[in-house]
Amino acid sequence: MNDPLTLVRLATMKGATVVCKDDEYVFGSQVYPAKIETCFRRTLASAKAQYYTLKDVIFFVQSNALSMVEYRRAVVKERCVAVVEADSKALMSYLTGEVDSVPQIDLEKAAEVVAQFAAGAAKKSKESSSQEGLKDIEKTEISKLAANSIDPVNASAEQAQARNEDEKALQRKRKLFKTLDGSDPLIGADGFVMAPPEAIKASKMRMIAVRQGQVSVADRVSVLRSPKVDFGFVLKNYNDHVLKTFNKSDASSKSDSNSNKKLLPAMKQLLKPIIIVPSAFSGTILNSSNAKDMLADNVYIPLEEARARGMERVTEQTISRKIPGSRVDLKYKVIDNPVKLANDDWNSVVAVFATGHTWQFKDWKWAEPRQLFSNVLGVHLCMDDTAISENILQWNCKVLKVNRSKRHTDAIAMNQFWSHVDQFVKLHRPDIHKVFEDNIANMKQ
Repeated sequence: MNDPLTLVRLATMKGATVVCKDDEYVFGSQVYPAKIETCFRRTLASAKAQYYTLKDVIFFVQSNALSMVEYRRAVVKERCVAVVEADSKALMSYLTGEVDSVPQIDLEKAAEVVAQFAAGAAKKSKESSSQEGLKDIEKTEISKLAANSIDPVNASAEQAQARNEDEKALQRKRKLFKTLDGSDPLIGADGFVMAPPEAIKASKMRMIAVRQGQVSVADRVSVLRSPKVDFGFVLKNYNDHVLKTFNKSDASSKSDSNSNKKLLPAMKQLLKPIIIVPSAFSGTILNSSNAKDMLADNVYIPLEEARARGMERVTEQTISRKIPGSRVDLKYKVIDNPVKLANDDWNSVVAVFATGHTWQFKDWKWAEPRQLFSNVLGVHLCMDDTAISENILQWNCKVLKVNRSKRHTDAIAMNQFWSHVDQFVKLHRPDIHKVFEDNIANMKQ
């Protein structure tokens, strides 16, 4: 049995049309519901893995000739999830047979889907067989009544009365079984005969007696349960030798934390260097709505797509950056409105993403661009197929470029960005650099 994505791939390579019937897609002898998840993982910023459904993938293939705008409009009408640009090329290459595998495919998910569907199909087949058996039982009862049927003109009153009583008894049995378990009225252990209440009660009493005589299998806890030996000395030794050691270590750690609070007053802000991003949606490809995905996850999401997903402006947010080759996570504060920063807060600003417009710096501490970028690191992010603004070329800004469709190049641009940030912090923010170096050294010990 193949998983849904493999079946769609085979159909696409053959140029066959997948038939949808009663919200289910038919692949020869295999039928999958439209809402079942495939093994193709969505490229998202969230940690929890999400997958495209079978309907999402098939509609993507059927809409391949549409433009991106037309495709998104059609997705809304079809009530399915759109395949994002980061996944579209890889998904189409896999479905058309250009490549045999892509990173987004989760083989464990494929096996899980197949196993889940096989179990559901077996259960459905069993229920179908049960229903057929019930129909046979009902036909047998009806045939019995039919055999006892008589001509109403020539029948005697006794025969007519007997037939009516049989029909009433059948109706009572149906009502009884339907009321008890909510299933088909003809279900029963002996067709229509239920066990009497006395027999059910006696069976329960026998089960209770059996359970009372059972003995639990010994485990690492049950060995301490003994009516003859008192193991209280074990608990006493644990309290005296183990628990006291933990309490002493907790007390010493609390005293160390209290002493650390008396260190540098600016320690709190030093631990979170500030990165300033634009707040506008026009004239830039990066703002506070997609900054976290780019800076923390190395995935660029276009502003149009971010807005379509409902990603809104975030005035202030914290991102974590993992240092390669270590377990250290460095925290950075990302803001888009530095007007509220105090003069001392500017000592923690390490990078500013510039749009190329001078009005971006209105009411800042350094409103003149050349003065600003002599004190902080200037960065300009743009597409690799667009021209760079003359202002950016004149200012002291590092230019980073990303591709419109090749999302694997986003990580290259971000590696360059963090390299510039580390070099700037080392040369111009020695206090922040020292705190980071101390944190890394402590984590390696």
